[in-house]
Amino acid sequence: MAQTKVISAFLTLFILGILVVSGPANAFILGLVILDSDVNRGELIYFNADVELEEGENIEDINYLILSLNGPGNFDVECKFSRAGEIISGCLGMNISKTELNESDFGYGYGYGYGTGRKLLYNITLDTTSYLAGRYSTELKLASEERETNKRGEDLRISSEITSLEGCSLRGKDGNLTFDSITSTNNRINLHVPLRNAASGEGTLTSQQGNERFVYRFKVIDVLENDEQKAVLLVSGDARIGRERFFFNESLVYIDKIGNKLRIDAFSFELESMNIIFMRNC
Repeated sequence: MAQTKVISAFLTLFILGILVVSGPANAFILGLVILDSDVNRGELIYFNADVELEEGENIEDINYLILSLNGPGNFDVECKFSRAGEIISGCLGMNISKTELNESDFGYGYGYGYGTGRKLLYNITLDTTSYLAGRYSTELKLASEERETNKRGEDLRISSEITSLEGCSLRGKDGNLTFDSITSTNNRINLHVPLRNAASGEGTLTSQQGNERFVYRFKVIDVLENDEQKAVLLVSGDARIGRERFFFNESLVYIDKIGNKLRIDAFSFELESMNIIFMRNC
């Protein structure tokens, strides 16, 4: 029995010794909370982002932070801001204010001073007016001198009341397509949305450069925006160059009804400034 107690005491001291020598496992602990994750476009979204500094870490060790929003298609926003809460780049529709709190009692609870540091709180307000409707994943990232730390937040959804795009027929030509080795202005597109179900719409984009032919066939997944000036479609499909096949999970088709222009933003190809030569019920 006495031997068991000695071994137990030794193991306890050994574990505590490791904690004292090694210190806390994470120098910065991140938190990300969305106060209302389901809003209509044009409304505000409020984020609470916080950084907990553990013992031995300084605010000066933080290089910058990023609030990342990954939305439908390639509509992604990376808001980069300083440790002082000053916007550096990419913060579409966002305002940031910083509060520094004195904190205690974070950490391990063994009385060795871990967590007797400070906590930084960033209040981020997002105006969704310029954002596409759809679902967005969220993530907070922190870059320090030694490492990058990240924290995944909950998804948010931006809704929008849109008019129907059913019965839309569209044809376009020219524009500038860039994909892999192809850079072409010899492009054509056909898009048709049936009367009863916009999500059953489909289209084909073809491009020819010399002997290389690019064909992208896609289906409409959702209509993200539609008004008198523009429409934005979320589409999915695959492309072929010769015998090679490429799959594009989500792409965005932008229709400029005023300027009669069409643009496609996909993961690895882009079509810009295509002329719309025919458009009905769109």
